[in-house]
Amino acid sequence: MQPLAYPRVSTDEQVEKGHSMEEQAERIRAYCISMGWKEPIFYPDDGKSAKDLKRPGLTRMLDDIRSRKYENPIVITTKLDRLCRNLLDLLNLIKFFEDYNCCYSSVSERFDTSTAAGKLVLQILGAFAEFERERIRERVKDNMLSLAKKGEKLITRPCFGYDAIDGVMQI
Repeated sequence: MQPLAYPRVSTDEQVEKGHSMEEQAERIRAYCISMGWKEPIFYPDDGKSAKDLKRPGLTRMLDDIRSRKYENPIVITTKLDRLCRNLLDLLNLIKFFEDYNCCYSSVSERFDTSTAAGKLVLQILGAFAEFERERIRERVKDNMLSLAKKGEKLITRPCFGYDAIDGVMQI
């Protein structure tokens, strides 16, 4: 079995929750050792959101799986939401993995996608990951609107004809 490690952080999340790339790599390596597997091959995505699957590390990993570069690959993440935060994307990835005889494992959550119960648990966790992402999006949007309405702080580049002086637009 060849472990394919997928650590990922988004910039905000790395700062807020401390899911650093090094910490994820360490946990994945320890997990592989505990399972008696080979050293994992890493496909990192640093500073990439899980809003969609357009991420360079993930794309490279999926291309290598598609080309059957490894015998008996298993994709490993520290948590399910490191892989994706959209239920449809998750289901499509799991189907892709099945089509290429690839397994998926999370260090934190334990489930077996070869059983009906395991697939149900995976889908429920995927739905919660998507819900969490949408709540984050709503909070960011609300905060940006509040800042824009108050005009207290410049949150984008100034409009044509204006300059930013101490974070405030001036004609």
